[in-house]
Amino acid sequence: MKKDKTNISRREFIKITGGTSVAMLCAPAFAGNFFKNEHARFENDTVPVLKNCDVVVAGGGFAGVSAALHFAKTGKKVVLVERRIYLGREVTSEYRPWFDIGENSSDLPEFVQACIEQEIDQPDNTKKLLRFDHVKRTLEDELFKHGVEIVYASNVVQVIGNEDKLQGIVIGNKSGRQAILSKLVFDCTETASVVRLTGQKFSDKVHSNKYIRTLEFTNVEPLSTNSIDVPGTLQMIGSKVGVQKGYLGEGHYYVDCPMEFNSPEFDAKSVTIREAEAWEKSNELAKYIYQNVPEFKNAYLTNSSYQLNGLYTPQMLDSNYEINRQSLNQSLSIQNEKIDLKSFATPYANLFCLNEAALLSQKQTDLIKTPVGVSKIVSSLSEKIANNWSLLAFEKEVEVEKENEHQKSSGKVQIKEKYSPQKGKPYGRIRINNEIIPVIDDVDILVAGGGTSGAPAAYAAAKEGKKTIVIDMNPGFGGTGTYGGVDSYWGPGDYNGFTASHIKKTTEINKSFSKFFPSNGYGLWSVEAKMAMWLQEIRNSGAQILWNSFVIGTIMEENKVIGVVVSTPQGVMAVKSKIVIDA
Repeated sequence: MKKDKTNISRREFIKITGGTSVAMLCAPAFAGNFFKNEHARFENDTVPVLKNCDVVVAGGGFAGVSAALHFAKTGKKVVLVERRIYLGREVTSEYRPWFDIGENSSDLPEFVQACIEQEIDQPDNTKKLLRFDHVKRTLEDELFKHGVEIVYASNVVQVIGNEDKLQGIVIGNKSGRQAILSKLVFDCTETASVVRLTGQKFSDKVHSNKYIRTLEFTNVEPLSTNSIDVPGTLQMIGSKVGVQKGYLGEGHYYVDCPMEFNSPEFDAKSVTIREAEAWEKSNELAKYIYQNVPEFKNAYLTNSSYQLNGLYTPQMLDSNYEINRQSLNQSLSIQNEKIDLKSFATPYANLFCLNEAALLSQKQTDLIKTPVGVSKIVSSLSEKIANNWSLLAFEKEVEVEKENEHQKSSGKVQIKEKYSPQKGKPYGRIRINNEIIPVIDDVDILVAGGGTSGAPAAYAAAKEGKKTIVIDMNPGFGGTGTYGGVDSYWGPGDYNGFTASHIKKTTEINKSFSKFFPSNGYGLWSVEAKMAMWLQEIRNSGAQILWNSFVIGTIMEENKVIGVVVSTPQGVMAVKSKIVIDA
C-alpha cells in the first residue's frame, strides 16, 4: 500500500494491537515536546466489513450524489459515505440556497431540477432560490429511490490498496472503524479525504484565498442594492458584503461575507481555526449592519453557514496519468470548457478525484465548486468511466474472514475501539495493513463533545491554566441543546454560576444582533447568539478546537484513559491527555 512516509523515521511508536485494540507507548530518547516524536499504529490487522459494493462514493455533495445516481441507474450497487448527517453541502452546509444557472435552465440534471420547487417565487431568471429542507430530502429520496445506501457521520481514515487499484476504504465513526469493499472509488469530498490517504503529493499554492461566510436575516426592510459598504476594520474584501434575496420573499435576505486568509493551510487544526475566525468576523459584521444599516434596524439574524464557501484542499501536485491508462485519453466539454479525464486521475487506477484537488484550471475549479457545474461535470465523467468499467474496476475476489474471538490484549498501554459496529450482529472481517497515526498534541485535559456540558468544561479548564482541547462532530458548539433550538435550561429559574453567566452573555450578544428576539423568561435567546457565546468563551479561554471529528478509540494505561484516536476530514490522528472528559 502506498503511504506518506514524511518524518516517520524520526518518530517513536505507540503500537496498537488486539481485538479491543492494544497499544504500547515507547518514550523517545530525548526530552522536550515528546508528542511531536511519537505516532500510533493499529496492530489489530482486521476490521469488520460494513458494506460490500460495486461503487463507493465519499462525499454527499452534489458531485457525490451525481456519481452515485449515475452508477445506481446502470445497475451497480452503490454506497455513499458522508461525514455530515445530511446531503448537498454546497447548498446546505455552505448555506447558499440558490442555483446560479444563467439564462437557460433546461439542461439541468434531473436530480438538480428536482431540488427547485415550483411554489417558490423566482424574481431573478438567472438564479433559482431553494429551500434547505426540500433540497436535503430531495437528494436523499433520489438516492433511496435508486437503491443507493447512505452511511452518515463517518470520515474516511484509510484506503485498502491492492497493487495499482483500491479494493475499498476504511471509515471511522462513533462505532469505531469499518471497511467498505468496492470495485470503484470516488472521492467527492471537499477536503480530498480519500486522495490524501494515498500518498499523493499536493501543491503548496492555491488558486484563491477567498472564503465566504453567509448570514441569514428575516424582517429586513426592502433593499434596492445587491451589496452594502462596510468599514475596512471589519476585514471584508473590498469593504463590501453581498446581498441575496431569500426564498421566503419579502424581508428575507442572505448576506455574503467575503474574507481573505493568506497562505491558508489545510490540516485539521488550521481548518478549524479558519472557520472559527471567519465566524467571529461575520458576527462583527452582523452587529454592524444591525446597528448602522437602516434597512436592518428591525431584522433578525436567524442562521449562518456551517462551513465556508472556499477551498479546503490544494490541487494535486502532479499528474497521475500513465500511458497504459488509455481510458483517460478522453475529455469532457462542459459550459465551453474542455476538461481532460486525466485531470481526475490518482495514484490508483480505480480512484477518481472529483473535487477541487483535481488538476484543473482556475476557471474549471470555480465551476466544480458550484452545485450545477459539478453535477454536469460528474454526470458526464461518470458516463465515460462506466463505459470503461472492465478496464478500471477492481474485480478480484476479496477474502473476507468470519468473525473470530477478540484477540487478547497485551502490554501496559492499550488503545480500545469497538470490535463490532453493532453488538450481537456478526460481521465478516478483512485484513488490512495498518498505517501510521500521528500524535498531534499532548494536553492536560481533552473534552470529547462540545455541547451544553462539554463547552463549559473546556473553557473552565483552560481558564484554570490547563492546556485543553475540545473535540466535536459539529462545526460549532452547543450540541443538541443549541442546534436543536432548546431555548432555556431545565429548572426553577433561579439560576446561578455558569448557567446565570451563560444566560447573561447570550442575552448581551443577542441584543447586539437584534432587539426583537423574544425573551424565554430569563433572557434573550437565539441559536446564533448561543453558538456565538460558546465560541467566544472557548476562544477567549485559550482552549484548542477540533471540529467535524469523531473519537474512534481511547488510549488507556491500565485503568486510566490517557488519550484518544480521532477521525477527521483530513485523516486519523491521536491526542494524548492527562484527563479525558466524555461529554
